[in-house]
Amino acid sequence: MKFVLIRSFSGFGDRVEHLSCVFHYCLKVGRTMVIDWTDHVWCGEEIEKEFSYYFILNKVNFMKLNEFKLLFIKNKKSGNEMTFLPPFYSDVVLRRSDETEVKYRYGDLQATIKEICLGKRKDFEQDVLVTTDLDKRNSNGIVAITNLVYRPFIMDYIKQDPNYLFLMNNKFITVHLRGSDRSKYTETHRPDLTNYSHHKETYVQNLIKKIPRDTKNILLISDSTSLVEYFLEIIDKKYNIIQTNNQKTSENVGLHLEKTPSKENKNLELLKDFYFMTNSTDVICDEVSRFSLTAMRICKLKKL
Repeated sequence: MKFVLIRSFSGFGDRVEHLSCVFHYCLKVGRTMVIDWTDHVWCGEEIEKEFSYYFILNKVNFMKLNEFKLLFIKNKKSGNEMTFLPPFYSDVVLRRSDETEVKYRYGDLQATIKEICLGKRKDFEQDVLVTTDLDKRNSNGIVAITNLVYRPFIMDYIKQDPNYLFLMNNKFITVHLRGSDRSKYTETHRPDLTNYSHHKETYVQNLIKKIPRDTKNILLISDSTSLVEYFLEIIDKKYNIIQTNNQKTSENVGLHLEKTPSKENKNLELLKDFYFMTNSTDVICDEVSRFSLTAMRICKLKKL
């Protein structure tokens, strides 16, 4: 049995994009997916609440992280030690993903994996291929997102939202205002990461201009109190504005980056927002934030 070990470090949108791309590769070559979301961004100190706590994967072979680690130890003790690409991961596989120095990136493998999927070359010989989401953006595999399924308790949580029935029975668009840590990036400070939300007025006004004329209901999703306040101040009162009242911040630290012992409530809130966004008729966003950009692409797929 051969594996792909996915080690994630980034926000939810990055994770979903990366996971979807690897999914296609695993289907093609028959590798088993192992997903390590034990970093502080996703689960805090509750390492038992990693990927498989929240999700089920359909169609592809999947092994829980703890089961894979036990298999790794068993093989090592019996003298049948697994081979890794990159090889140094055999020394760090038992550590949490946020304790691992990232020296190898998925982008280094993209061209080769594409050739494998096209049947132009054989799969890697190594038992375990390790990939991360810390590299070039790749949305080619987003069609596989339907195979990522929420655990039942998450859907129960989503259905408890007061807006659930209305949103499931009426047309609406989503407007996503991404602030917090994005607002500290500017044209001169990390221009590769800026979404220009530090220009609050211009940022919000430009998104409002994208709202279709026939829109009646708007789901407003944001992590920023200041962006929400300005949006509500200037938006035409003809629209029915709906909010999930999930946690927001007036600081410039991303909610997902806050170092807290538990991340479960934060994860449930973002999964609820993501679920509602992917069920809207359109997503209006800055197309920089991977969270809403991925949701927008899913909405477009549903229209095909």
